[in-house]
Amino acid sequence: MKEVEVADLFVETLRSLGVDYLFINPGTDTLPIQEAISKLRANGVEEPRVILCPHEGVAVSMAEGYAMVKGRPQLVLVHVDVGTLNAGSALHNVLRDRIPLVLCAGVTPSILEGRVRGSREIHVHWMQDVPDQSLILRDYVKWFYLVRNAEHLLYALARAFQVASSVPEGPSYLMLPREVLMERRERGEIPSPSRYPPPSPPQGDLRALKEAAGAILEAMEPVIITSYLGRRGSSMSPLVELSELLSIPVLEPKRCRANFPTTHSNYQGRRIGEFVEGADLILLVDVDVPWLPKRGGNPLGAEPREDARIIHIDIDPLKERIPLWGFRVDIPIIADAGIALSKLMAILKESPSINSMREMISNRAAELREKHELWRKRLAEEAKMRRNIKPIEPQWLFHILNKIKEEDTVIIDDSVSNSGILQDYLYTTRPETFYGLNGSNMGWGLPAALGASLALQDKPLIAITGDGSFIFSNPVAGLWVARSYRIPLTLIVLNNRGYAAVKQALLSSYPEGWSKATGRFIGVDFEVPPSYKAIAEACGCKGYSVEEPENLEEILKEAYSRGKVEPVLVEVELKSI
Repeated sequence: MKEVEVADLFVETLRSLGVDYLFINPGTDTLPIQEAISKLRANGVEEPRVILCPHEGVAVSMAEGYAMVKGRPQLVLVHVDVGTLNAGSALHNVLRDRIPLVLCAGVTPSILEGRVRGSREIHVHWMQDVPDQSLILRDYVKWFYLVRNAEHLLYALARAFQVASSVPEGPSYLMLPREVLMERRERGEIPSPSRYPPPSPPQGDLRALKEAAGAILEAMEPVIITSYLGRRGSSMSPLVELSELLSIPVLEPKRCRANFPTTHSNYQGRRIGEFVEGADLILLVDVDVPWLPKRGGNPLGAEPREDARIIHIDIDPLKERIPLWGFRVDIPIIADAGIALSKLMAILKESPSINSMREMISNRAAELREKHELWRKRLAEEAKMRRNIKPIEPQWLFHILNKIKEEDTVIIDDSVSNSGILQDYLYTTRPETFYGLNGSNMGWGLPAALGASLALQDKPLIAITGDGSFIFSNPVAGLWVARSYRIPLTLIVLNNRGYAAVKQALLSSYPEGWSKATGRFIGVDFEVPPSYKAIAEACGCKGYSVEEPENLEEILKEAYSRGKVEPVLVEVELKSI
């Protein structure tokens, strides 16, 4: 049997596992894989496609963006310990967002002499030798493995994809010695994904669902709280059915996906305190932080009633990767929430007590409709009051953006301190049209949007990012990728000249402190910010800058139109923090 290089089998296995893209930041340890792909190209094979990312954070977040749209893990390939370190903070988001991804990194050669192909040959091969490379990110992956010989490699790769794709999804980490990749051996069996599928997700214990149904039917003031139910597009429909069946308000403390039509009269936004404190039953569905401690006028602050029953349906109800969670739950149910909600609906519909509740349900529906309409009217009035204010106010910006975007436009939200206002004003009515960050590492918006755009192909996409997060995103690397691979998107950079989230937190923690008294907030202001439009243009992308509120709609319309076919950046001048 003909001998082949192990790296050739590695790439062949990627194709077998359904990998569309390899996002790479290369080094001397990745050379065998690069050579194997070059060989494929010479033979007319174009898959997997390769995206060169000049920074590892861009590579990881692009792979996350692609996978969150497609639902399939892609491969990121980085350079030994240093590449792993650079990828680490972006990997935090992948874990918290529960996105499947496989990160591969080389390992510095362990063979000192030149007797074996791939052994050490340059200075950095000694400098990159660390005691345990996996320690860099063990807390941020579901599974990790150091491949010690060629026999293990292909099956370890198949397992990496299997673990990443099992619920709750997340990243796997595979370390690849160069000597193993360059070894020559007889061609063996390529693992088939059909032999290594992820387990089917839990569907919810029937007894627990019946208990939950009984509690819901007994409730006089129930509420539903969700955040990332819409990670499965099919899950929106059963939530709508449940809400409509019993006229239950739906709240989103932090919208991470398109969970529920925001134009529906039962939708009540992020007004957690207003609804939770009077509720006698709270149904949590795919949510990590349902409310915050009650403090000041924060709409997310709440203290549920002591006698309120709390049900939690979640793919991860224990939050095992959050050491201290602290929210009490009476009926926790581990399940794919969309499946569990459908089962819950079937139980509720069979209940004879539904008929006796018709009047109460109708009254609740009318009350929710009135509250929804008044809330929407107030938001519109608040935006219009700000239409002539300069610098531009975020309420007016998002009001205009909502008019311009189409129903199938995909929104990527990395607006940080303005995310709540964005959530109020941007309507999402269709599944899989909104993706927000659940993690806390800044710099996500631009590269995640690039990956999502690759997956969406013909759907228009608008990404909104704060100026601080944009700087974090390695914008030259990201915009270079956008231009080089002709990835269309409209990127809106909110220029408020600093870290508003940090300033807000400082004022909350020290309301009468020296920072407020002196007006000097240390380490938060960008006193001389760069021109974000100029950065885009330097990378070969079209850039716009808008300061006047009367020009906002015209510029956004033009940018959005161009952004359907090319990468476009719009810098919007907001009030300085």
